[in-house]
Amino acid sequence: MLALPHWSGWHDMSATVFDVEDYSQITALIYSAAVDPTRWQDVLERLSVLAGGIRTHLFGHDLRVGRALNVVTSQYDPDYLRTYDEYYGAKNGWAPGFAAAPVGQPVPTKKLWDWAHMQHSEFYNDWVRPQQDIVAGGGAVLFRESDRIMVFGGNIPRRDGERLEKRWLELAGLLIPHVQQAFEIGRMLDTARIQTFAAQQLQAGPEAALLLLAADRRILWADAGAQALLAAGNPLRQDLGGRLGLADPAAEAALGRALTALRHGSGDLHRGASSFRLGRDPGGYLCRSAVFAPERPVTAPFGLLSVPGAPCLLLALERLRPAADRCAPLMRRFGMTRTEAEVSLLLAEDCTPAEIAAAREVSIHTVRRQIKTALAKAGARRQAELVRIVLRTAE
Repeated sequence: MLALPHWSGWHDMSATVFDVEDYSQITALIYSAAVDPTRWQDVLERLSVLAGGIRTHLFGHDLRVGRALNVVTSQYDPDYLRTYDEYYGAKNGWAPGFAAAPVGQPVPTKKLWDWAHMQHSEFYNDWVRPQQDIVAGGGAVLFRESDRIMVFGGNIPRRDGERLEKRWLELAGLLIPHVQQAFEIGRMLDTARIQTFAAQQLQAGPEAALLLLAADRRILWADAGAQALLAAGNPLRQDLGGRLGLADPAAEAALGRALTALRHGSGDLHRGASSFRLGRDPGGYLCRSAVFAPERPVTAPFGLLSVPGAPCLLLALERLRPAADRCAPLMRRFGMTRTEAEVSLLLAEDCTPAEIAAAREVSIHTVRRQIKTALAKAGARRQAELVRIVLRTAE
């Protein structure tokens, strides 16, 4: 079994060899990345130069499955990055050391692994050693959240270790607090931006739980409310690959339809919000979804979004009030009967007229007549418009 290092700290922070201008420029670049995460690439490239041409990186790592997450690098061979993403990331011999390392403290690579084990590993012999034996350098854990960590670091060829490692660790120690702060600023900006979009496009209230999904169901971002639901495992759950699943079969099917529309860039999803019920009264949720196409990358809770700028699916979950309470505003404002209000609510929950007819044990012709009457009373011309009115009024 791999022995994890015992941490007594690493505090060899001698007088800096970096001038004020270098320090000012790199910190300004770091804070610019808080607003525009694509600038992290520029940060790493500048750091590589300041540290003497070393390889630098920011990456997330899922400790449960040994999976690399959202790697951003400078000076690494693209072919080796590809094999890291496809295979060697799961075998990263430094990851257990980072899992035990204190947050925010620079650590030399030699303190991150058990060399007796590492020198015989596939990761070392087939990935580290062929890249000029990049065993020197080091880095720091920026954040540790649940089973995920985010690491900031650099790798140095063995032959240059004595010359460059101390310089790199000194520079990393100076900049780590700024990097951490930049990510916190980015999170706050992203949270505010997503909350505003959810309020405007989904009529989501302040108590709604919000999360962003990629087209392959990967969870890209989740606020505190959504993280709590994921931790509970009901009604939301995630697999070992970080993909979302729903406990309710009907809701799972509705989510599948929304993601299919996202992948194909078609359907009502791209013209407005859709919704479905997740669970049943009194403990259920109304889940509203809409396409979110960020103008800039979004900072995930543990690192950088791996598909910056790509459209994703925003979900907003709010507790369902009892059906009678949700019917009342429609009845009061538009003069709908209770039956018309209930049918309108089911439409807003992504049910088809046929599904409504089956659930209410009436003919589809009866349901269509009730929908037609509800449309007229609400002043809507199409069902999609009626759904938007219901979402604004009933919740």
